[in-house]
Amino acid sequence: MRDAAPPAPVAAGERPATLARLSARSGAGMAAALASGLVLDAVIAVAYGAGAVSDAFFVAARIPLGLSLVMLAGATAMLTPALVRAADADGTARADDATSRLLTGAVLGSVALWALAAAVAEPVTLLTAPGLGDAARHEAVLATRVMFGVVPLVIAAEVLRARVNATERFGAAAAMNVVMNGVAAAVVVVQGGLGADDLALAYVLGAAAQLGYIAVLAARAGFRFRPRGWGDGQAAGLARLMTRPAAGAGVNLVNRLGEQFVCSFLPAGSITVVNYGVRLTQAAAGLVGRSAAVAALPRPTRAAGAGDDVAFARTSRHVLRLMIAVTLPLTGVLVVLARPAVEVVFRRGNFSAADARLLGLVVAVLAVGLIGSAVQRALLTPFNARLEPSAALRTAVVCLLVEAVLLAPLVVAIGPDRPRAVLGVAGAVTVSQLVAAGYAWSQARRHLDVDYRPVVGSVARTAAVSVAATAAMGLASAAIHPLGDNTVLVVVRSAAVAATGAAVLVAGLGLARRLHPTADEAPA
Repeated sequence: MRDAAPPAPVAAGERPATLARLSARSGAGMAAALASGLVLDAVIAVAYGAGAVSDAFFVAARIPLGLSLVMLAGATAMLTPALVRAADADGTARADDATSRLLTGAVLGSVALWALAAAVAEPVTLLTAPGLGDAARHEAVLATRVMFGVVPLVIAAEVLRARVNATERFGAAAAMNVVMNGVAAAVVVVQGGLGADDLALAYVLGAAAQLGYIAVLAARAGFRFRPRGWGDGQAAGLARLMTRPAAGAGVNLVNRLGEQFVCSFLPAGSITVVNYGVRLTQAAAGLVGRSAAVAALPRPTRAAGAGDDVAFARTSRHVLRLMIAVTLPLTGVLVVLARPAVEVVFRRGNFSAADARLLGLVVAVLAVGLIGSAVQRALLTPFNARLEPSAALRTAVVCLLVEAVLLAPLVVAIGPDRPRAVLGVAGAVTVSQLVAAGYAWSQARRHLDVDYRPVVGSVARTAAVSVAATAAMGLASAAIHPLGDNTVLVVVRSAAVAATGAAVLVAGLGLARRLHPTADEAPA
C-alpha cells in the first residue's frame, strides 16, 4: 500500500487569508466540540446540581482530565510540527513509524498510571481537597478509580489527532471531542443523577468512542500503525520535544489543583461552580486561540525549517492579529451576557437559580482574562514552530506564581464563608493570565526575530472598537434587562443586546479598515 503524499510546502509569499481559512475550518470543528461540551456540562448540572456529589466528581476528574490536557498541549505545540517535518523530510512512512511507537509507549504508560491511581486514590483526594466532608470524600475516591480510565484513551486519541493535524485536516480532527461529549451526555441522561462514580463511567465510555472516531479518521488520512525500529531513538526524541510544553500544561494543572484546594473549604458546590466557570471560559479561549494556533503551526514550522524568515515573521504577526481581533469582541460579549447565557443553559433541574447567577458572575470575571490567554497562545506559537518549548514553560510558571500569591488573599477579602468567595478565585485566575501575557510579550521581543510593530495599529483599533461595542451592549442590556424567568424572552433580549454590539463592531472595524489599511494588514 502506498504512503499518502505529504502536504505541499507553503510558498514564502502565501497570503494570510489561507491561514484564516484553515483556522476557520479548525474553529468550526472546535465550535462543534464547544457546543457539545456545553451540552454535556448542562446535562451534568441538571442531573447533579452544584453540591457535594458534583464537587466529589470534579475532584476525581481534576487530575485525569488535567493529564489529558497535558498531552493535548504537548501534541499541539511540539508533536504536530515534528511530524510535519518528519513527513516532509523522510515521507509519511517515517512519520507513521514514530507515531506508532509513541502511541504504544503512551498507552502502556498511562495504563500503568491508572493502576497506580487506583491504589493511591484516597490519600490523593485528601491531599488535593482536604476540606471535603467524609461522604463527599468517599464519593471522590470511588470516582477517581474509574475516572483514570479516561487517561490512556484520551492520550491515544491526542497522538492520533496530532498525526491528522500534520496533514492539515483540522476540522474533523478538532470535532473529535463531539463524540466523547455526546456519548458521555447520553449516558448521563440514561443514568440520571446517581453517584460520582457513575458520572465517571460516562466519561470513560465517551473517551472510548472518541478514540474509535479519531482512529478511523487517522486511517483515512493515510496513517498506518507500524511500531518498527524501536532502537532509532525517533519516538524518544518526539517524547522529549513534548516534555516542556507538557510541563507547562502540568503547571496549569497545579493551578487548578490549588484552586480546588481552596474551594474545598468554601460552601458546598464551590468546586463545581469554579470548575464550570473555568471550563466555559477555557472552551471559549480554546475555540479562538487553539484553532488559530493549530492551523498556524505547520506553516511557520516549514518556514522556520526552510530558513524563510519573511514568511515566518508574516505568519507570526497574522496569528497575533487574528487572535486579538476575535478575542476582544468575545470578551465583551461574555462580560455583558454571561449571566443571562448561563441562566438559560444551566438554570434547570437540580442547578438552582442562585447557582446559575453565581456561575454567571464567575464567567464574567474570568472572561476578562481571555485576552491574556489569547496573546500568550499567539506569541508562543512561533517558539513552538521553531521547536523551542521552553518559552511556554516559563510563561506557565509565571502564571502559577502570580495566581498562588493572589488566591488566598482575594478569597479572604470577600469572606470564605460566603458563596461569592469563588469570585476571589476567578479574580486570581484573570490577573495571572494578564500578567503571563505581558511576560510572553517580553520573551517574544527578546528571543524572536519578528517585528510586531506593523500590527500595533491594527490591535489598537480593534481594542477601541471592541470597547465601543462592549459599551453599546452594556447600555442595551441596561435598557432591555435580559434577565428574567421567561427563557424565550431572555434569549430574545440577549440576542438583541448581542446584535447591538455586533452592529457597532462591524461598523467600527469597517471604518477603521478603510481609513488605515497597511501593506501587512491589507485584506488578501
